Amino acid sequence: MSNESEAGANPKTTGQSRMYQVIADYQALYPDPLSVMAGEPLEISERVEYWNENPDWIWLWCTDQRGKSGWVPKDAIDFHASSTTGIARYDYAATELTVAVGDELVVEREESGWLWCTNRQGKSGWVPADHITIRARRPLAFQPCGGMASPYLGLGLLGLHFRFSPAVLE
Repeated sequence: MSNESEAGANPKTTGQSRMYQVIADYQALYPDPLSVMAGEPLEISERVEYWNENPDWIWLWCTDQRGKSGWVPKDAIDFHASSTTGIARYDYAATELTVAVGDELVVEREESGWLWCTNRQGKSGWVPADHITIRARRPLAFQPCGGMASPYLGLGLLGLHFRFSPAVLE
């Protein structure tokens, strides 16, 4: 779906990375994904998929000049008059990321029902948006600590010392 270098070119970049958590397993389906550079020609087949039946999330089966094929979001293509050929509007890689329930991901952008994510191991790829949710932020929990010699946060001069609850630092 998209590689990291396109963040500035793809208009659907979220602008701010956010932490998400996987709520349903996803196994990457294409071990050798299509990858194209901005301006690269594409042949567009008649295969069309509306992701999750959403008419705004249109994916087209395309073939690059090397003969490799894969799904490309419609918005990533500038179509020629024939509508059977076009060029890539920005760098795009259809790399999917295999995830398991509970995995934590950083999401950088979205495209037609998919999110470009990076896991804790540094691997990046697309994950269906309905397989993850925003990780709930835990409220800051302060616990009083006694004494001026406390190694925790504090306003020692006022006799106030606090430490973060261990749950906050996870």
